[in-house]
Amino acid sequence: MTAEADATRTDKNMTYDSTSLSATGRWGMVSSENYGQFLLAMGVGMIQRNLLEKQKPTIIIQINDGVWTIQTETALKSTESRFKLGEEYYEETEDGRKALCVGTIEDDKLVIARRFGDETSTITSEFHPEEMKQVYTAKGITSTRIFKRL
Repeated sequence: MTAEADATRTDKNMTYDSTSLSATGRWGMVSSENYGQFLLAMGVGMIQRNLLEKQKPTIIIQINDGVWTIQTETALKSTESRFKLGEEYYEETEDGRKALCVGTIEDDKLVIARRFGDETSTITSEFHPEEMKQVYTAKGITSTRIFKRL
């Protein structure tokens, strides 16, 4: 198999180019806009919301044999999600609720749709060689967080 062929993989009839996606690696948050309002829209209480807003997470992304592993580390706690594109999986939300999720690639962006109870949210991650932009959306509220490659 050539290096070019190895760079393109297909999971559940979705193709992504792991080279252009540039997702794998360690990412440190450098800015956050409107995250508190996003958390409020998700129903996160004031005390927990204030704690979460002050955190500067590090995100570690690995892709092995079509399995995505996303670790999020903060001073308060760490979480890990493992999934294949197009398959449902469970993950813990920012405030500890269990959410049913599915990850897909849309326009070279990783889109994670989450459902917990009657609530839904999405996290869209756009990858560049040295920057990752995440857009969080719930109930019409949008938050943007920027990460730099570490």
